[in-house]
Amino acid sequence: DGWSEVQGDCLDSDAAVSPVGLEACNGLDDDCDPTTSELLDDDGDGLSDCEGDCGDDAARRNPDAVEVCGDGRDDDCDGQVDEDCVTCDRWVPGDDATIQGAIDAASVADVICVEPGVWPGSLDFAGQAVHVLGVGGELLTTIDAEGAGPVVLFDSGEGRDSILERFTLVGGENPEGGGISILDSGPTLLRLQIHDCLAGRGGGVNSSNGYPLLSDSVVYDNLAWFHGGGISFNDGSDGAIVGV
Repeated sequence: DGWSEVQGDCLDSDAAVSPVGLEACNGLDDDCDPTTSELLDDDGDGLSDCEGDCGDDAARRNPDAVEVCGDGRDDDCDGQVDEDCVTCDRWVPGDDATIQGAIDAASVADVICVEPGVWPGSLDFAGQAVHVLGVGGELLTTIDAEGAGPVVLFDSGEGRDSILERFTLVGGENPEGGGISILDSGPTLLRLQIHDCLAGRGGGVNSSNGYPLLSDSVVYDNLAWFHGGGISFNDGSDGAIVGV
């Protein structure tokens, strides 16, 4: 290949590997430059290009992401653009600096799209019939209550059209429901990971006289002082738990 080890060839037994080589998904440092490794994760979503990330320039483009309508990109890395996509009415950040600010400002049936990251503070849906969606997936989008109450509160008669989807919820602390606290409400809760929350009952999720739908979620490593370290349904609650 015209390069010796002295000149910087890191694998002189392979002519394709040299300081002018092209990186390929082959387990080798083809260009002898560790800063351009095929396994580098430039956007911090846990995947490199060779591991299936179709857009290593943006964390919300990965195989676990939501396909967003109208952006001209293959957000979920399935080789198609805008198939089965979601139209975002509000963006966090972008239109609103915080998720709570977006909920407060939203109109009925708005889809609030939240970029990957760690979002501090508790959320109160306050009766809003909106869809709050972590577009990069639950592994990349975390809401951390930092001990200042439940991570998410539904106590204003919310129904199935109040939707929380694709988030990790942590740091909640509340007498009833550290991760999610539900009272007289029936929200839709999809693809959530809830952990490291604390409550009197329902460390992860507590429903009092509620009827929530909790689906395709993981609830673990939560703690309750009295009962229901993971999930507690009480006081006449009649909801549905699917794939949890």
